[in-house]
Amino acid sequence: MANNNKIYYNSNPQRKPNGAWYGGSKGSQKHQWRDYQSDNNYSEQAIRVDKCGNLGLLFTRRYFEELTIPLVEKIDKEKDKDKYITQQKNQSNYYKERNNNLILQAKSFDEPCGIETGKISQIKLVTTYPGLLIGTGIIHSTGHLGETKLGLMFDHTTGLPYLPGSSVKGLLRSMFPSRDLETAQKCVSQAQKEKEKVKRDELLQKAEALKKQADEKRSLIAEWLRDEKFNKEMVDDLELSIFDGIEYEIDEKTGKTNTVHQSQRDIFFDSFPIKTGKHGLLGLDFITPHKNEFQNPKPIQFLRIEPDVVFRFEFSLRDSMKQGVIMCRKDQKEALFLKILTTIGIGAKTNVGYGQLEAIKEMSHA
Repeated sequence: MANNNKIYYNSNPQRKPNGAWYGGSKGSQKHQWRDYQSDNNYSEQAIRVDKCGNLGLLFTRRYFEELTIPLVEKIDKEKDKDKYITQQKNQSNYYKERNNNLILQAKSFDEPCGIETGKISQIKLVTTYPGLLIGTGIIHSTGHLGETKLGLMFDHTTGLPYLPGSSVKGLLRSMFPSRDLETAQKCVSQAQKEKEKVKRDELLQKAEALKKQADEKRSLIAEWLRDEKFNKEMVDDLELSIFDGIEYEIDEKTGKTNTVHQSQRDIFFDSFPIKTGKHGLLGLDFITPHKNEFQNPKPIQFLRIEPDVVFRFEFSLRDSMKQGVIMCRKDQKEALFLKILTTIGIGAKTNVGYGQLEAIKEMSHA
């Protein structure tokens, strides 16, 4: 039976007769643990960190699984102030240890394998200050003092934080006009049903603004492609080709147009970190939401991807066609994707500086 006063981390340990804790993939290594005595007094112990832990497992499961009853029981602050203060201190120490362990273990990692094929395009980008946020919508909070209260997205296999291919695809598509046009059409439809003139005018004004924005995006995409043969009227066709695989080519035998098979679509792979800078991979940060301008904000602690971390973006691209003629070459798509990623950033809170990326070298083929 486990001793609830002994808090271990990183593995499923086994208690040895001499009282030491061992476990994990390397039985000869002692794992980090601390002693929470029955009277709730926090006792410092020597720290030994096993650096072979899976970051995703540590953050999503092991982070909370060794909480003891004295740490989580509800205490009335007014009736038992001393006990409440002691619990707050112990909670803070408990999570501080786990946060530090995560950051330490993320200092080094094995580079994930890339896609081994000559058809894969790679773009390597580096994060800038203040870093990158991904998976902040994932619940990771008990309300305790000292914990990281925002989630982080980790790959199940490697345990590394990553950017899903679907997120990369969505980010790239956001710079194309179709979504603005769809929203504009919904505004027009709502305006037609609206009885109040003020609201109807507001919806129509919003629709016009979205149409204008869509046209600006067409011009920007055409400019970034730097091809005299490509004009902004072709951007809508290019968007359908890249993101939906909808493309029409003339059948030489029948003279009719055929839709390109789904297997020929461009593919967007997950993006992984492959190298860190002097700060390592993970770090702590805070946001201070101001819910009431007359009250002090309560800082929210979270893990972030540090600056100077290199991410590898991978794509399987092909030339986009229109009526049997190449509309956009795959190398032009690479250049376009690079421009979008380094212009608008990726992840959460890009409006306050997070998720900004810079190119570290020219694009290459795997």
